[in-house]
Amino acid sequence: MRFGILLAALLGGCNNPCQQLCLEIADYASECGYTVSADDLSECRSAYAGTDQGEACATSLDADVREWWTCDDVAENFQKSQ
Repeated sequence: MRFGILLAALLGGCNNPCQQLCLEIADYASECGYTVSADDLSECRSAYAGTDQGEACATSLDADVREWWTCDDVAENFQKSQ
């Protein structure tokens, strides 16, 4: 799964900090046993294209996602979205 996310990032060109956060969260979800589809990842990245929230996302990237989310938190998000 990591290879697929990395490949999506490379094929997708440059990412702003929020789009990069989408990739980081998808990677962490994979570590927790969840699959983030290419469509979901694309939707997240599209939602943050041209966003003005870059500073907040950059701050979140500075702290590892694992520092502020547990796999239980990821599970809650996947249950709500399904």
